[in-house]
Amino acid sequence: MKIFCITVLLLFISFLSFAQKALLVFNEQNRYTYYQVKNAPSAGNDTLTIQAAQFIKKNYPKIISNKATKANNITGTGNVVLFKGNATIGREEGAVCYKLSIDFKDRKYRLIFTDFIFTPYQRNRYGVFVPKSGVEMPLENNNNRLTKIQQSTYLDQIGAYCTAFDKQLAQHLANPAVQEKHGQDRQEVKRVSTKEW
Repeated sequence: MKIFCITVLLLFISFLSFAQKALLVFNEQNRYTYYQVKNAPSAGNDTLTIQAAQFIKKNYPKIISNKATKANNITGTGNVVLFKGNATIGREEGAVCYKLSIDFKDRKYRLIFTDFIFTPYQRNRYGVFVPKSGVEMPLENNNNRLTKIQQSTYLDQIGAYCTAFDKQLAQHLANPAVQEKHGQDRQEVKRVSTKEW
């Protein structure tokens, strides 16, 4: 009975991890890519581009947005820290830099995360994990520096990050007024003057 329960648990865990990895597919250049095309709200493309830029600036300030090369496009770069285990009790293993692109056209938008470059971390003399200098490798071609388990774990974490970004962006574009209202409610803080009594 114990063996049966353990087998079912392991199959369930492997199914969940496969679901995250399935979100990352190869593009024409044989690079891992998170690619989603969704219907956009009925607002104009210029309005949606502005709303998406505000969303990124507010919720993901570490993403560096580039100037748009065309009118209804947002591009940028960012990174996500990867952990051994999970983020609460695991240790930092490295970081992955990525390129982000959001395009708006014909009441649809396209979200692309691609060019995932992994930089491993090492512990410095102060006990803090820092990036190894000069070591950068594409996730799809790591020259056998990563084990299959490490690569699988990293792809799961990247897939979860991209999915969370996608869901938050879709919610913001669907109803930006509600998002702004909630943001204003949280920022209201009561102030008291301690100089007068």
